[in-house]
Amino acid sequence: MSDMQKGLVAAIMELLSECEQRMCARHIWSNWQKNWRGEERRKQFWRCAKSSFEVKFQDEMDKLDKLGNKKICGDLLHYEKKDMV
Repeated sequence: MSDMQKGLVAAIMELLSECEQRMCARHIWSNWQKNWRGEERRKQFWRCAKSSFEVKFQDEMDKLDKLGNKKICGDLLHYEKKDMV
């Protein structure tokens, strides 16, 4: 890497340091479903992911909780709710 490129990297880091970063629900699903398979769980996951309001999200998470033990929601909430897209 030349000195000119190092300046560009520093400038981008400075400009984009305040940018919000989120995780794709499809990628979260891909990792989460390795432990929690099933068509009904998949459907309920997407209902949770598509929830626009906190109350609706919590209702959908409660329904998901009934499809497995308490660990099912814990594994999903390992990811920050605000980071899910």
